[in-house]
Amino acid sequence: ITGKQLGYSTIYRIFTNPFYAGKISHNGSLFNGNHQAMISMDEYDYAQKLLGAKGKPRAGAHGYSYTGLIKCGECGCQIVGKTNEKLIKRDGRIKTYVHYYCTRKSLSRPCTQNKYTSLDALELEVDHLLSKVTILPEFKELALDILRRKHAKEVSERTSIYAEQTTSRKEVQSRIDNLVDMRARDLLSDDEYTLQKNRYITELDKLDKDLRGTELRADNWLDAAERSFDFISTARESFRTGDIETKRRIFTALGQNFTLKDQKLQIQPGEWLVPLANIYPKLETEYLTKVGTNKKASLSDGSEAMLPIFETWRARRDSNPRHPA
Repeated sequence: ITGKQLGYSTIYRIFTNPFYAGKISHNGSLFNGNHQAMISMDEYDYAQKLLGAKGKPRAGAHGYSYTGLIKCGECGCQIVGKTNEKLIKRDGRIKTYVHYYCTRKSLSRPCTQNKYTSLDALELEVDHLLSKVTILPEFKELALDILRRKHAKEVSERTSIYAEQTTSRKEVQSRIDNLVDMRARDLLSDDEYTLQKNRYITELDKLDKDLRGTELRADNWLDAAERSFDFISTARESFRTGDIETKRRIFTALGQNFTLKDQKLQIQPGEWLVPLANIYPKLETEYLTKVGTNKKASLSDGSEAMLPIFETWRARRDSNPRHPA
């Protein structure tokens, strides 16, 4: 604009500014900007490589799966991610290190958690929990087969219950209509009318609640079961190979109250995972032992034993938004 030649310092700032690659830098992390990128991130990285030791590593180019989900176990502040990159002069590679740490922003709660926790260490903890609840594909298929057979029987029972509830509701509604008619013909006093109407209204509310409960129970519970078993049979592998969003989704499905203290991750497992973690490991150990000793492995018995797990899931599914189903 001024027609003057650009200085070296200005050129340096341009080549080390991720803004031109479509990114916005904030608090050591990079976020996608609303503006159009002039270069790709690969081109930006290549420029940093060419700049060598003078080049400024891009911070936060890698998204953080767990920022905003974990709190410090000592002071309660947020655990955030940080990216450091080091140029390996021997082969020109840029090695990336991702760590998580406490922001220690609370003035009222002093915090001694000043050590960084590596991403690898953090995800090793998550993998350990997933290892306790990941089921073998054989168990998944047999358990679903049992559930499908059970579903056919339950549909018949549920239809009968729903019909009875609907008939009862119609009868109560008819009594209310008759009550109004009797009051209109002065066959009832105001007090008698009010007393009986309130009793019928209370009965009607209870029947409506029961009907809604039956409808919820009928609402694709088998589909919910299949999604749940798909999750627990693939979550560990998906976590190991998935992208940031996949890891974040799996992580949040595992539980709540995630805390990090002394470089140890603590997770309060979701209620839907507790019965699985308590029952399944023993079933798998018994099965694998039989397979390893060439004994007949009773997968059917093991899958039957897992049915109480799903009954617990179904009872809690509607009240637990973290359930993957």
